[in-house]
Amino acid sequence: MRRGIGVLGTIGAGLTVALVFVSTLALTWPLTTLGPRAPVARDVTLAAPSGTLAAGRVARIAWRAAGWPLALGPLDWQLAWPGRLTLTLGEGSGAWHARGVWHGLDTHWTLSGGDLDALDLSRLPLALAGRWEGQLEVTLRGTRCLASHGALTASSVTLLAPTRVELGHAKLQLTCRGGIPELRLNLEQGQALALALTLDPDSGQGELRGRIADSHPLAEWRRRLDPDARGERIEQRFRW
Repeated sequence: MRRGIGVLGTIGAGLTVALVFVSTLALTWPLTTLGPRAPVARDVTLAAPSGTLAAGRVARIAWRAAGWPLALGPLDWQLAWPGRLTLTLGEGSGAWHARGVWHGLDTHWTLSGGDLDALDLSRLPLALAGRWEGQLEVTLRGTRCLASHGALTASSVTLLAPTRVELGHAKLQLTCRGGIPELRLNLEQGQALALALTLDPDSGQGELRGRIADSHPLAEWRRRLDPDARGERIEQRFRW
């Protein structure tokens, strides 16, 4: 019996050493071995990865969400023990910052706002500009949303393309609805514009509600995209 316990102890110690070795090797493996362009998932490509999994940088992350080409970068990350991850998107004073801390099964994330310049929309028929401020906090258990707090706000958001249009004040919040995270974006510009966009990342469904005055420049673009649109009120569901 004692010999059996001793053998099990030796095997356990060996597995622990092997696990530590493999984990260390994986975290310190140079990302440059992936090449200048690394496809890591369906429709997702990393451009110019460098550093390691523990501390690295990607010049650009590109993906095609439902056929729409999107990109962001540069992205820097730092993984620290025990259970801390720091992300920086963009550069300089306009960079976005995210911090994740693990407590058992729960993960607490804090996101601080930055410039929309970090999001590359050059391959889309539209472009946005705006500086976001504030903090958004959320606690997750796996994909289940446990709690959320705070908001990101922008005093002025501008549509740059296809034509320049001022969209006014914006507010972004994340709420936990029955354990499901839900993003809500509000746009307001006086009496001419009031829109609320709700996105459900879990189901890929969204809803747009609000009002666009006939005198607002967006009303013309709405009529071009939907010739059957009538009135100033908007209520539309969609998938994304």
